[in-house]
Order: sequence, then structure tokens, then C-alpha cells
Amino acid sequence: PALSNGGIRLAPETLGLQSGMVAAAKPVVEAEDRLLATLAAQAYPLARVIDRKVVVDHAARSMTVDWHIDTGPYARFGPATIEGLQSIDQDFVQARLPWEAGQPFDGGKVDEGRRALVNSGLFSSVKIAYANALDADGRLPMTVTVVENKHRSIGGGVTYTGLAEWFKQN
Repeated sequence: PALSNGGIRLAPETLGLQSGMVAAAKPVVEAEDRLLATLAAQAYPLARVIDRKVVVDHAARSMTVDWHIDTGPYARFGPATIEGLQSIDQDFVQARLPWEAGQPFDGGKVDEGRRALVNSGLFSSVKIAYANALDADGRLPMTVTVVENKHRSIGGGVTYTGLAEWFKQN
């Protein structure tokens, strides 16, 4: 229904399939992944492929791909649970997540949040997952699981007191 009422926009070039290209399985599978990622970017992260029908006509040198997609419900980000923290404050992780609970779900923001946490250098592993169903408020609960790196830091301090100050004190 979301496709038929214009609620989801999907340009053919998004799939990476073009007329005249070589008919092969890999581009079809990659196109399916792009299709699901595009739906997730438009607040349909629970979309799934119900059926895929590929017909190759060797005589006509053509291939037709039909997907039957269940878009699932429109979703908003739910609360984020953070797991695996040892010494890093939860607020640090929350501050690097580029979404807030209640905003429309966007798979691109999930990827952006994962990259931000990895690029901090504080984690050896970052996984961001979401529930398989919406909560009672129509939001999708999120889980951020991290493994902290061994912390490497050097601290120090230097104090300088001028000779005049030293003579005043002595």
C-alpha cells in the first residue's frame, strides 16, 4: 500500500539494474539489498521479501525480476538500550547517536551512528540492532552493543613558578 499511495519513493536506478546489462544472480541479490535499504531509509525497516521470481528468456536474451515485498509498518525510532559499557559513560554513546526517539526511522542514521562510535576509537566492536516489532507506541526499540577497546592515554601536568614567586615564599 505504501508504494501504491506514493508514500515510498523508489527510483529504478537505486536498484542498480539497468536495461542491457548482463543477466547475473549477483546484481539481482545486490538490488534486493538496495531495495530493502531504501525502504529502511524511508521508515520501513521491517520490510522483507516475500517472494522473488526471476525469469530468464535465453531466446530473447532477457531477464525479468519480480519481487513481492511486505513493507511492514511505518516505524519511528524507539528508545535506545546500550549494552557492553565498562568504563565509558552511557551519555557519551547517546550523544553520538544521530537520532532521537520518536523520529521517523532511517537506516542511514543507524549506519551513521555506528560509524561515529567506531571512529571515536573507544570501541573494538559496535553493533546497532532493532527489535522485530514496534512497541505499543509504534516505535522500534534500538539496542546498541559495544565492546570497549583497551584505553590508551597519557596524562601529566607541569607547574611553573617564577623565581620572584619563589623568593617571596622563602
